[in-house]
Amino acid sequence: MYPNAILENLPAPASDHYPIQLICEPNNSINRTISRFKFENSWLVNRDFGSFVNGKWQSYGDKLIVDKLDMCASDLFVWNRTHFQKMRRDIDICRKKIDIMREMLQKVILCFLIISEIRCHSYSYKKMLSGARELKLIG
Repeated sequence: MYPNAILENLPAPASDHYPIQLICEPNNSINRTISRFKFENSWLVNRDFGSFVNGKWQSYGDKLIVDKLDMCASDLFVWNRTHFQKMRRDIDICRKKIDIMREMLQKVILCFLIISEIRCHSYSYKKMLSGARELKLIG
C-alpha cells in the first residue's frame, strides 16, 4: 500500500515506552541508507564524554558548522561503540528481569489475597460454630 513508507523508533528519554513514527510518503530526497544521529542521554554519565566532544570539536578547525556536526556525529558513533557496546544488551536483560519480577509479584499478591480470603472464611466458620455451640445446636 505504501511501498516507500518509513517506520522508525523514536527516543524515549524518560520512559520505557518508545514512540514510533510512520512516514507514509517520505520525501524522495531522504536517502534511507544514511542513518540519523541519535544522542544518547547515557553518554552524559560518562566522565570522558565532555572532554571527548570538546577535543574532537577543536580538531575540526574552521570547517563549516554542518561539516563539523557530521564529523562529530561520526566520531560519537565510533565512541559509542567502544564505550557503550554492551549497554543496549544490558538494558534489555534488565527489562526482562523486571518483567519476571513483576510477574512474580503479581503471583505473590494473588497468593496473599487467597490466603486472606481463606482466613476470613475460616474465622467466619469458627464464629458460626461457636454461635451454634452457644445455642446448643451442636455438641
